[in-house]
Amino acid sequence: MQSRLLDFFNLFIPGGRSGRQEFLTGVMLSFCISVALMGLIGRLSGSGMVEGPWMILVILAMLGLPTLTAIRRIHDLGEATEHIIYLLLPIVGAWHLLRLLFQSGQAEANEFGADPRLRMTPQWRIALGLITLLSVLQPFLLPVR
Repeated sequence: MQSRLLDFFNLFIPGGRSGRQEFLTGVMLSFCISVALMGLIGRLSGSGMVEGPWMILVILAMLGLPTLTAIRRIHDLGEATEHIIYLLLPIVGAWHLLRLLFQSGQAEANEFGADPRLRMTPQWRIALGLITLLSVLQPFLLPVR
């Protein structure tokens, strides 16, 4: 149980490797966190809008976790951390994002760690799948006024 919990918290650490499913889960989880933050801050502010310094918190939630998981995914492809810069370029960034989503990582251990598929138990895959599914369905599950 402890190793599965540590695998979850590894989403927040840029070192090591992460597979395609972990990458997608990190992106979806950040979307959930940012939507929840926007809703909470909007309700607390009374105006229903997120503005000022609170917007910085939402932007950090939206960009922080995907950046960390993208770095881990880049490591899984056997590339250096500096390749994260490619995601900022218009056409090259789209191509690189598609590579992160669809290209298989290196099957053997590389300088960044062991193959992440080896540590993925069936239970952990199901948990990540449920997190991703709930992330996608979240906008439809929220009450609308």
